[in-house]
Amino acid sequence: MRERPPGLESSMTLANKSRTLNRTFLFMARKPHPERRSAGKIRPSPLATLAAALILLSLLLVNRMTAGILIPLAVDQLVESSEIVVFGSVQSKVCLVDELGRLYTKVEIQVAETWKGAHPEGTPITVVHGGGSLGNRRLVVSGQVNYQVGERVVAFLRTNPRGEAVTIAMCQGRFEVFQDPASIELYVRNTFHGGSPASGSNVTHRFPTQLPITLKELRRQVQVPKK
Repeated sequence: MRERPPGLESSMTLANKSRTLNRTFLFMARKPHPERRSAGKIRPSPLATLAAALILLSLLLVNRMTAGILIPLAVDQLVESSEIVVFGSVQSKVCLVDELGRLYTKVEIQVAETWKGAHPEGTPITVVHGGGSLGNRRLVVSGQVNYQVGERVVAFLRTNPRGEAVTIAMCQGRFEVFQDPASIELYVRNTFHGGSPASGSNVTHRFPTQLPITLKELRRQVQVPKK
């Protein structure tokens, strides 16, 4: 049985809570006020309407906090959490439907270098993640990784109980590899780490995590011996 994609269960839970809240709200809103029975009209109680609105707002805020915020991980945390780290190029990407009718995406990365783990260099590795687009169906998972065919990446991976490779920490486990036109040097960046090469104040005025990181430096950080 395929696992639910990250973030999907929390979204389904919120949907169930919202349906329950809607039924409760309708019941509370239609309950006639004693003083209005004589008028022959049923009007929503202002107190019930306010209470229902506050409950709905709190549910929306909780869902935004739990599903919409990624906690930044340092590179050494990504390394520690991963079983396999590879550098390669994305060869293919396809959205499929599992046995339960849920959308998931399968990505094939042609591995040029294996920095951690035992995956053979020069062979492809298949990575899966929840969500995707297929025909008129679309499933978006907040914070999910997004590989693009043709790009070069460094992928921090683990294997799930079915033996499939999945990306560590969702979008944080994918580093885009790009080339600086001026120096021809290869650099990397992900959601929180790395930035475009620059000089002078453009570099010194950045946050430390936004400083440029070369591919060589990231490889060194991954392969540094444990103390």
